[in-house]
Amino acid sequence: LMYLERTAKRIAKEVAQTKIPVEMDNMNSYERLVVHNAISNFKGVYTESVGEEPNRHVVIKPKEE
Repeated sequence: LMYLERTAKRIAKEVAQTKIPVEMDNMNSYERLVVHNAISNFKGVYTESVGEEPNRHVVIKPKEE
């Protein structure tokens, strides 16, 4: 699951710079939790889970300044 954290952080950096939200692939609740936790201390972005199981996924969004 380390790759999931790395991917989330890479996307978060991108979102912080571009201010364009990015939808990640569908994942189970544990994987979503890993992503939410990986991004929780990231400046300039936040995460939100959207959709219904099994198509639920995380969107990484820019914070409004």
